[in-house]
Amino acid sequence: IKYPQNFPGSGDPYFTTKSGARRSFYAINSIPRTEIDGQWNDNTAAVTKPIIESYQTQPSLVSIDLLRAGVSGNVVSIDADIQPWANLSGNLKYHVVITEKKTIQNVGSNGETEFFHTMMDMLPNENGTSLTSLNSGVVTNIRMMSSFDTTNVEEFSDLKVVIFVQDTITKKILQSEW
Repeated sequence: IKYPQNFPGSGDPYFTTKSGARRSFYAINSIPRTEIDGQWNDNTAAVTKPIIESYQTQPSLVSIDLLRAGVSGNVVSIDADIQPWANLSGNLKYHVVITEKKTIQNVGSNGETEFFHTMMDMLPNENGTSLTSLNSGVVTNIRMMSSFDTTNVEEFSDLKVVIFVQDTITKKILQSEW
């Protein structure tokens, strides 16, 4: 997920207070910046294949089943299940993010001309939703309908829903699905 920012210079035309809040959550002080599973945090130029592969091999004790995601006008409807496969503890939240796969029409003055997997909105907000049931096999169902600001959306058919489960203390992402 690309969280647009309001710097350097005039910043990214997709910047919102929600993407700014994610920058604060991760304590980002320079861009471009890459976060992998909320654990690896460095300049994008430092990412290597072995680094990415080391995170891909970590087991997840949570599954996310995105049953349905649809857009009608500016209303997004989501139905998903989150299921832990072990008893989990911690300050876990799930986040629902609407992204656009590729946009090219909202070019600002910072030199970027293409934007990929750009956050368009976070539901219900940038703080996520606490997971109250963390017992093995107990399903948490997400049913959400939300209208969102479509100012920068170019193609509604190009939108994706991303759901991820994150520990808010360690910042570790336990699982994600789109």
